Amino acid sequence: MGFSTLIILMLPFLFFLDNNFWIVFFNNLLILTFLLFHSEIKNFFYKLGLRYEYLYTKYLDPILDNGYEGVKKLPSEILRIREASFILAQKKEGALICFELGHLLDEFTQNSVIMNSDISSELLVSIFNKESPLHDGAVVISNKKIKSASAYFPITDNKNKTLGKTYGARHRAAIGITEKTDALVILVSEEKGSVHIVNQGVLSKSLDREEFNSIFMSYTYSHKI
Repeated sequence: MGFSTLIILMLPFLFFLDNNFWIVFFNNLLILTFLLFHSEIKNFFYKLGLRYEYLYTKYLDPILDNGYEGVKKLPSEILRIREASFILAQKKEGALICFELGHLLDEFTQNSVIMNSDISSELLVSIFNKESPLHDGAVVISNKKIKSASAYFPITDNKNKTLGKTYGARHRAAIGITEKTDALVILVSEEKGSVHIVNQGVLSKSLDREEFNSIFMSYTYSHKI
């Protein structure tokens, strides 16, 4: 007896089941779906949120003139980081620039190079230059300063991540640190020459400057970066 035949034979029986059965069935189905696909669901809603923030700041906010009051213009430190990121992307030199937010990253920076330097595009580009001894690690930004360089983060241990072979240790470290903390990471892909934002374990699509600005306006407003 084929599976389709079995389903057809069961259809009349299903009509006699009471409402309580269907309520329990669909509740369990929803729970099972969430357990099996929670990573995909999380990624979908996070990317949907990024798209909403981008569209809001680009189109609605200028019309309504509210929401992100006082952060229409990105802080100078963010603009310097943005320029360094796109310079590095153009040169296809990889980078991890991590913003320390509520969760202190001291446990990940113990063996890093302490800098406590003002943020400049030139300094960031020189740190991630392929000839620099610091280029493999991450830069940590805290309180509008470069706190440290050459910090190494744990790579993601989530087996459900759909990362292709072109995504290396830098991508996995960016995802890993944002899974374990509330950090926000700018990732420059050496392989693709692209700029991404990573938050809550989710890697954004490749961003242009306008998209970068729009997303960071919302982060600057909500997280006081």
